[in-house]
Amino acid sequence: FQNILHQYREHCNDAMVLGHIITAFDGAFFTEGTGALGMVQLINGAIESSVSNIDTFAEFGKQLAIHPPSEELRMPILNEVWKQVSKSDKIESYIRCAAAWMDVVLKHYGESEVFVLLADITQKLEVATALGSEGTQTTTMTANSPTTRKGEDVNEVGSLSEGVLKHLASILSSLISQSSSVGAQVLTSKHLVQILDVFKGRRKVEMCMDVLESFNRTNSATGDAVLINTLFDIGRNLHDSLDYMSPEGDRRHIARVLNNFIQKVDFGRDLEQQLNVYVECRAIFCNLDMVKDQLVMCVSELAIKAYRLMKGKHNKKTAAFAKACMAYCHITIPSITNVERKLYLLVHCSHIALVNQCLPQTDTFLKAAITLIPEMNSYSISTSEQGQSGGVQKAETSLASLIRTLLSTLVMVPGHPDHGPFYIVSGLLNALPKYEWHHPHIRTSLYIDILGLLCTYAQKKFPYHLPHLESNDMLYCGAPGYAFELAQSIKVCVQEIIKQLQEITSKAVQ
Repeated sequence: FQNILHQYREHCNDAMVLGHIITAFDGAFFTEGTGALGMVQLINGAIESSVSNIDTFAEFGKQLAIHPPSEELRMPILNEVWKQVSKSDKIESYIRCAAAWMDVVLKHYGESEVFVLLADITQKLEVATALGSEGTQTTTMTANSPTTRKGEDVNEVGSLSEGVLKHLASILSSLISQSSSVGAQVLTSKHLVQILDVFKGRRKVEMCMDVLESFNRTNSATGDAVLINTLFDIGRNLHDSLDYMSPEGDRRHIARVLNNFIQKVDFGRDLEQQLNVYVECRAIFCNLDMVKDQLVMCVSELAIKAYRLMKGKHNKKTAAFAKACMAYCHITIPSITNVERKLYLLVHCSHIALVNQCLPQTDTFLKAAITLIPEMNSYSISTSEQGQSGGVQKAETSLASLIRTLLSTLVMVPGHPDHGPFYIVSGLLNALPKYEWHHPHIRTSLYIDILGLLCTYAQKKFPYHLPHLESNDMLYCGAPGYAFELAQSIKVCVQEIIKQLQEITSKAVQ
């Protein structure tokens, strides 16, 4: 190496040759001791030919990323190199060098140096794009010139070249891969957003996806409002890239990435701020059912968090907050397309409302769920395996499971002061015949379970209760009208079971 370097000094002094020497030899030869600073001086003194000194600095940066200079020389080297590189007015050479040195700075320098380098890059990009806009206008005005008729200069001047975009993508990849070591603030800096804005179309979507996936992978939960705001903007770009013709796989992938981000938003005990973020999420990501589904689950969990913080005894403020959470869910669920998932969420939210003693909201969710049961018929057929029996049976089994979950909730739900103790069960018994059952044994087993619920209502003390909530055994405890109405409901249910068993038997004989 020393012999070659001596020959270079004596007979050559060409930037292209020096670049090849730097690339060909192990970087340890010229990064130990003061060798790195000497190499900087050698590059500065090289004569530019087919390769500029900036390109040679790029090769030098690639070596320093692997073989860093000593601690005391790092800042002098960076300052000396960037004093020369920042003078470059050739955007592609500059960005190529910046991409190489971004690796060096991320690995061997601090966060402040990263931001300084990012600021310099974005400043160069602003100048380049501004010049590109002016060049495009000038070329458009002289559209009859021979240069313009070729259709080449407009593209080159009016936008950044493919080479520049390639190196910018490399810079973003380096930032993303090292974000855990330099801090999450790098992902939220205005400079990174400006670099992202340079990309257009599909490539920008891919870059935004990489940034958000990197945050999900390398960072824990956050309540940093600036960070969340920046990532919201990136998530909005992903959401808005979808339309009605987008493949289902793309929609699911983006929804999963957004859901992972939403789950990392955590404001601790500031539940109102958390709810405000979920309201904003619903507005921004309104076209993705998977995200709205996740938001309903998050908000219902928020209501439970309030319940736990108050140890089950809400005050006026927390009770209003729980009702606000339930109102959010009630508004959001109808906008979800999947009928089965919609029914599940309604039943789930009825549990949450009941735990928080929001009885009007509980009744609303239960009535909405029961009203949805007849709609499940067309959904069961359309989502089954082209209407095959196995697919329909699976859908009906799933529906029966959801209804059984609803029945377990009804044990604790108190009756309505105006409509009586069994109006929800009566509504369920009215809704079930409207569903066209293709497998009678599933329907009959469900009616037997309803009979079990009615028999539970006949007990003096129900098998389970919720704290601070009076169920029908306490509210009606032996009232004559209660017992009579219950007997009538049991009679109707038993007659229906007998009728269904006779139909099953007659079909089996045939």
